[in-house]
Amino acid sequence: MSSFSNYGSSKYWDERYESDSCTPFEWYQTYDSLQQFLHPNVLSPSKNPAKESSVEFPTKSQSKVLIVGCGSSRFGEQMMQDGWIGGITNVDNSQVCIDQAKKRNNNDGMYRKIQAKLNRETREANAKIQEDSRDETPSLHNSDNTAKQQRFTTPSVSKGSGKRSSDSNLCIPKMVYECADVTKSFPYPDSSFDLIINKGAMDSILCSNGAMMNTKKMMKECSRLLKDHGSMIVVSHGKPDDRLLYFENEEQWWNGGVRVYKVEKPNIGALVAASGSKFHFIYLASK
Repeated sequence: MSSFSNYGSSKYWDERYESDSCTPFEWYQTYDSLQQFLHPNVLSPSKNPAKESSVEFPTKSQSKVLIVGCGSSRFGEQMMQDGWIGGITNVDNSQVCIDQAKKRNNNDGMYRKIQAKLNRETREANAKIQEDSRDETPSLHNSDNTAKQQRFTTPSVSKGSGKRSSDSNLCIPKMVYECADVTKSFPYPDSSFDLIINKGAMDSILCSNGAMMNTKKMMKECSRLLKDHGSMIVVSHGKPDDRLLYFENEEQWWNGGVRVYKVEKPNIGALVAASGSKFHFIYLASK
C-alpha cells in the first residue's frame, strides 16, 4: 500500500504508471464537472482599481493553456474537443507518464476528428446566422450581422474566400507533452499562458517532503508563466483555511482576486468514502 508521502516523488509515479499500462484516469474532477468554470467570462479577472486597464480573457480558440500534473488524464483532449484549440501544453514530473501520453496521441486521428467537429459546428452556426439575416432589415444585414458572422470561424476555414478547406488539412496545433517539475523553473518564458489547470498537483506536492516551501515555489512559477490577464484553476481537497495562504505573497501575484467554489466529488470507486469529505474546492486565481 502506498503512502501519501510518496505523492511528491517522480519515482513513485513512474512505477505507478508503468503498472497501470497507460490506462487513462481522471483525478478529482472531470472536464464536464469543471466546464462551468472554463468560460472566458468566468475566467476574466475581477475588476481591479489598481490597474489602469482591464484586459478581457481571450476566446477558447486563442487561449494558451498549461495543464500542471496532467497524469494519464484525458482533460486536455476534452478541452480541445470543446474548442480550446489555441495550444495546450501538458506537463508532469513522471517521464513514464509523459511517454505514455505521447504514444496515446501520436497520430493525427484525434486531432482530425476535433477539427472536423469544430468545422461542422462553425458551418452550422454560419448557416443559422445567414438564415436569421433573411428576416432582418438591410441596415442590420449590412452591419450587425456581418460582425456576427466574423465571430464564427475556425482555423481551418478560409476567411478570405469563404470556401471551406478540407478537414484532412490539419490546422489546429497538437498538444505538447513534457516532463518537468513545477517546483523548479519550467522551460518556458514569462507570460507564456492564458490559463493554467492545476488539478490535484498542489495536494500532491503538499504530501511531499518540504511541502510548504515547494508549494510556494510552484505558485510563484505558475504566476510567472501567466499573462497579465491570466487565470489559474486549482482543484483541491483542502478547505480555504488550509489553502488560501498559498495564494498570499508580497508580490501580490493575484491582483485579479481569488474566488473559491465548492463542488461535489465524483463517485470514483471508494475514493469519496476514503477521503472523508464529499466536496472538492475550486480556487480560481487571476492576475
